[in-house]
Amino acid sequence: MPRNLADFERITKAIYSSYELLREKEQPPQMALDSLREAEHSLNKAIDFLLSQDRSYGPS
Repeated sequence: MPRNLADFERITKAIYSSYELLREKEQPPQMALDSLREAEHSLNKAIDFLLSQDRSYGPS
């Protein structure tokens, strides 16, 4: 697995682990949920960018 994808996998696991921990709380802090959503959105954008670069430099 390319290093970038392995890094993205670790980040994804960290985000979802954080969601799970917050889910255990009766009322999770809205700021924490917002930060996780922002992190998830940024991760998805980074993955999309990486995949678009792979297509740009792929076989012609």
